[in-house]
Amino acid sequence: MVVFVSSLNMSVTKDTSICHGETVQLMASGATRYVWTPATALSDAYSAQPVATPQTTTTYTVRGADQLGCEQVKSVTVFVRDTSAIRLFAGSVTARAGTDGVGIPIILEVPASMLPLTITELRATLVNDASVFLPDSTDRGALRTSVRGPDRLSYLLVENVQIISTRQKITEVRGLVLAGHVQTAPLRWEDVQWQGGNCLRLSSSNGLLYVSGCNLTGRLLRTFQSSFVTARAVPSQDVIAVDLNAYQPGEYQLRLVSIDGRTIWSTTMHRGLNDGEGVTFDINMSSVATGLYTLAVLMPNGSETVPIVWLR
Repeated sequence: MVVFVSSLNMSVTKDTSICHGETVQLMASGATRYVWTPATALSDAYSAQPVATPQTTTTYTVRGADQLGCEQVKSVTVFVRDTSAIRLFAGSVTARAGTDGVGIPIILEVPASMLPLTITELRATLVNDASVFLPDSTDRGALRTSVRGPDRLSYLLVENVQIISTRQKITEVRGLVLAGHVQTAPLRWEDVQWQGGNCLRLSSSNGLLYVSGCNLTGRLLRTFQSSFVTARAVPSQDVIAVDLNAYQPGEYQLRLVSIDGRTIWSTTMHRGLNDGEGVTFDINMSSVATGLYTLAVLMPNGSETVPIVWLR
């Protein structure tokens, strides 16, 4: 007589947590056939790796069998956490045409139960009529602007924000008001993305810019020369001297990159409407090998690259 002994030893996913509305893949192994219960909210109750979308905390039981018909039962619990709504909005502002330094507050509303809350990174695009408002700075984070048809886009990046109030200003977009005669300009959001916090659902609300005073549309306010950059190697001082002629207001990003794509040096600077013209940087090359490098410069209205040969 031959006796077959089962070696069935089934393993399953450990208990896990998801936010309401999310999915999780359950996994079982060690058997040849599987049956999961309850079957509701499962992509396939007979799969070894079904996808679960429970609406409430659910314990799933899987019954596995081997080729000999021996069975083993194990379970896994998926804890479903409720989501909390937070809201990003642009505050409404009233200003006279021609006023510089007008600030649009960017505010985050958070339920008291979520406090304190850390937002690791927030990226958002604030859109306004290009003929009405010219943003040039923020009091926190990075700002980059561009024009798309009749709209001006302000790309915001704010990092490591500690939220301690249910209604808290996280930054402010400042700039020059251009158009007047009691004009109302909507401030709306695009591409809002964030990182940080658990089970948060982020929504956004638009704001308004109310403008009074004489109409400045079409009037020449100020002209700016085109910005440009020059660079020269100074081996005797182990530096590359960079002269940035930053005539236009806005953000400037500079990077020195090797031929294999490595960043050797980088910096970011912001120029306001009333800042001076030229800025000089000395890049320390004392520990950098001989080779071909590229200085890449991103400016408010374009970009420029400068090839540099470094000889030690």
